[in-house]
Amino acid sequence: MPILRAVPDNFDPTPGGEAAPARFRRVVRGVEVRRRMVRSVVVVLSGSACLAGCGGTTATVDRALLPGAAVPAAARGACAADKPVRLPGVMYGPSSARSGPGAAVIASGQAARVVRAFWALEERASACDEIAVTDQIEMGPAREFANAVSRGDRAVHAVSLRTVRPLYSVHVYVPFQTGYPARFLAQVVTTTYTRVDLGNGGPPPGSPAVEILVFVRSGLGSPWKAAIDTIRTETTYVDANTVGQNGFEAPPPHPDWVAPSAVPGMLAHYWTEWLDTGHEPVRDPFVPGPATTQFGRQLAASPAFDLSRGSISRAFYYADPALDGLYQFAVDGQNLTCFAVRYHLTLTPAIAGHFLLQDSARTHYGRLLPAGGYSSIDEGGLHQSCALIPTQGSHRRIIIIGMQGGYASESGQTVGSTPL
Repeated sequence: MPILRAVPDNFDPTPGGEAAPARFRRVVRGVEVRRRMVRSVVVVLSGSACLAGCGGTTATVDRALLPGAAVPAAARGACAADKPVRLPGVMYGPSSARSGPGAAVIASGQAARVVRAFWALEERASACDEIAVTDQIEMGPAREFANAVSRGDRAVHAVSLRTVRPLYSVHVYVPFQTGYPARFLAQVVTTTYTRVDLGNGGPPPGSPAVEILVFVRSGLGSPWKAAIDTIRTETTYVDANTVGQNGFEAPPPHPDWVAPSAVPGMLAHYWTEWLDTGHEPVRDPFVPGPATTQFGRQLAASPAFDLSRGSISRAFYYADPALDGLYQFAVDGQNLTCFAVRYHLTLTPAIAGHFLLQDSARTHYGRLLPAGGYSSIDEGGLHQSCALIPTQGSHRRIIIIGMQGGYASESGQTVGSTPL
């Protein structure tokens, strides 16, 4: 995506020419990981102490996760092996032996235990860049983005800026389900990472935050996995969960003015229009906020920034719910739909005969792009979001919650060579 990477500050078309350090950024757990220089406005992800008034089931704080704890240097050697681990039994629960015909596949108390077990594994895997463990406990967009960050760290032999964060409480929203695939929504009250200082008015390291996760289990032989993972750090009001039969979540309501399955595409079109026109779309249905108007203004400025750095950018956003999933829940009588929006970006030199230079430290572009000169660069990525959709057409304003993501793949046409 245009604002999540940057071109060299001093463009040098000479082979082997040096370029001043540039900047790239991606939204990671409520912070933008920044290398070298700072760029433009901070993306602040919308959020509050709870997505829905903390109305779900609460689990106690996990004392083993200390605020801001980085993986000790002595433990990095163990991380380097990057091997699968034996998952706790709760990740496969509840067992079929305790569930009769027509029984719920999971209840709120069990879901909270799944989240706590997941959190301990996921926080260490992120801090250690353990892709094998991430593959065991995440799927879909959540896994794709988390693994891209880990692959980037490993490509430059860097210690991850992701640290082990505290789990202060868990709030789960569990529909009544008797078969698979099954799903539930969770909020983890935690903090942003402690190693990253955003500056420019952004939240300081270790600020309060809420991780919003959608868990999916495909069948009895599979563990629960996180499919969507986003975060919010700015206070907005959403309200409590909607309780249905026997304490389970009510079925998601059906808005009478828009299909929830259409919202990912609507958001993709909204972002693309900001990028193409430089202005906010007319009569869009989205409430102004970090993931809409604030992000849109950065998109509007992106082509000019790219041109000033010696490249022409062409980008667009799109949604593919069939690939990434579409997960609906009932929240305060409204429909909460979680999904991913993808993007594709192509960069080419602004001057004929020049090329785009990735330095040996991989700081001019994303870390997934090897060093070298390129006649074009392609980048693909995604953002994970949830949309709170009113059910009645008289309140046609959608709140977009979170947009965690960034580039997930990079490749290029090397100068005088075949594509990488």
